[in-house]
Amino acid sequence: MGLDGKPDTPVRGETVLAQSPLLLTLVCLGFGAGLGALVPLPLLAKWMVTLPWAPFKSPTELLTSVPEPWLTLRATGAGALLGLVVGTSR
Repeated sequence: MGLDGKPDTPVRGETVLAQSPLLLTLVCLGFGAGLGALVPLPLLAKWMVTLPWAPFKSPTELLTSVPEPWLTLRATGAGALLGLVVGTSR
């Protein structure tokens, strides 16, 4: 919408560049999955358990008890899901 409340339509001779929504969704999905896979979640969780003042200690201890391949896969999936939500929201 333009500032005058009318829909934006290209003026004759004007070029409008835009990315497809599918491409933006796929980029956000890939970025979220990559970020979920690269963040050192197990190291942060193990460090957080050692802090006496850390909140959510029980869920963090549960997180550190998950075997490593599954922890990375779950973090990657959570990042992909978050990327999908961000990519499809307008």
